[in-house]
Amino acid sequence: MMVDEQIDGMALEVATEQPLPTDPEEETGKRSKAVALRPGVDVCLSFSYDARSKPMVQALIDRDLQQKSRMLGRPPRAALCQVAQLLETPHSQSFWATLFQETTRLYLKDGEEGAGKLEATARLVLEAASREQQNPTLQRFLLFQALDLASQAVEQSEHRINPGATSVCVSLLKVTKPLNPVAYHTEHEVHEEMLGARLQRRDSETPNFRNRLARLYLQGGRYYEAYVQMLEFERVLEKQQKALASRQKGELAFRKGLLFQQLIDFHAAVVAGKEERKQVLDSGKLNAFVQRYNLRHPNQPLLPLSGTGPVALSKTVASLAQLANLHYSHAISASGFPNVARAHTHMAQNHAIREENEQAMQHLHFGMEALKTAGCSSLEKARQMVVILGLLENQYRLQGQLEKSLSCAERREGLRLKLQLLDQPTPSQRVPA
Repeated sequence: MMVDEQIDGMALEVATEQPLPTDPEEETGKRSKAVALRPGVDVCLSFSYDARSKPMVQALIDRDLQQKSRMLGRPPRAALCQVAQLLETPHSQSFWATLFQETTRLYLKDGEEGAGKLEATARLVLEAASREQQNPTLQRFLLFQALDLASQAVEQSEHRINPGATSVCVSLLKVTKPLNPVAYHTEHEVHEEMLGARLQRRDSETPNFRNRLARLYLQGGRYYEAYVQMLEFERVLEKQQKALASRQKGELAFRKGLLFQQLIDFHAAVVAGKEERKQVLDSGKLNAFVQRYNLRHPNQPLLPLSGTGPVALSKTVASLAQLANLHYSHAISASGFPNVARAHTHMAQNHAIREENEQAMQHLHFGMEALKTAGCSSLEKARQMVVILGLLENQYRLQGQLEKSLSCAERREGLRLKLQLLDQPTPSQRVPA
C-alpha cells in the first residue's frame, strides 16, 4: 500500500504541474546523442598531415636511437625508433595492439618526454594507416590506435594539457568525420581551448576550464578523456576552494558514477540485442577505455574484454556496474547530497545487471523512500518513479510475482502517459508550419 499511495499522490501532483523550462545544455546533449555513430562503416578516407611535425618526429627518433646506443643490448621493440621500423612492414592487428600497449607502458614513467614520444608514435601510426587503402579494416584499426596513443600523450602531459597531441586527435577525427562528426567538432573545440591556454597564457588551473573540457569530451563520446578532466577538476577545486570541494564531494562522486553509467546503459542495450548493437562493430572503444583505466588504476581494475560476444561483453559491463555503484555509494554517504533517490535507482539498475536481485530490490525501496523528501519538482519525481516502477516490474517478474509485476507495469504506463501529455507543447508554444 505504501507504494500505491505514493504513486497515486504523485499522479495528482503531475496532473496540476506545468513543464519546467528546458536547459539549453541538455538540448545540446540530446542533439549530440541523436547522431548515429557507425564505426563499422567503410568510407573513403582522406588524410592530411602537418608537414612541420615530420622533423620533430625524426628528431625524437634520432634522440631515441642515441639514448639506446648508450645502453648495452638491443633497444626494446616498443621503443619509438623500433616502432618506426616495424611500421614499414605488414603485421596483424593483434601484433600492433600488443606492441602499442608495450609502447604506452615503456613511456608511462618518462613524464613530458614520454608524452612527446607517444605523440610521435601516434603520428607515425597515422601515416601508416594512410598506406592501408586496400585494407579498410586494418586502416580503421590503426586510426583508432593512433587516436588512443595521442590521447594518452595528453593524459601524461603536465596538467593534462597538450595542444600538439590534441592536434593529432583532431587530424584523426577529421579523417573519420563521416563516422562521427560530433566527436570531430568537440575535439576541435578542446584543441582550441588548450591552444588558447598555452598561447594566450590563460590560467588552465581553474575549475571552469576543466569543467568545460570534461563537458566537451562527454558531448563527443570521449568518455575516458572526460574522466581524466573530471579528476583534474576535482584536483583544482580541492587546491583552490577546499570548502566548496568538501560541500560538493557527493556531487563529484555522483558525476563520475553517471559517466560510467552512460557506458553501462549503452553496452547493456548492445548485450540485450537492442538498436544500439548496430552502432558497434568490435567493442574496440570500450576495450580502449578499460585498458587505459586499468593502466592508471591497477589497484581497482575493470574486467577486460575476453571477446566480442554478448557473454564477454556482459562480464565487462558487470565490472563497470560495480565501479559505478562504488561512486554512487560515496555520493550517498556525503553530507548534503541532494540526488539520493537517483543514486539508489542507478545502484538498483546496476545490481540487476549483475544479477544481484536482492540488493536491487533494497535500493529500489531506498530510492522510493528518498524520493518522498527529495527537493526536486513533482514532475522530476514522477520521471524517476517511472524508472523505479520499470525496475520493480522486472524484479517482481523474476521472482514469479506476476500480479505485482503487472500492477507496476500498469502504474508506470499511467504515469508515463500523464508525463507525455505534459511534455507536449501548448497551442501558444507551437511553431506555425
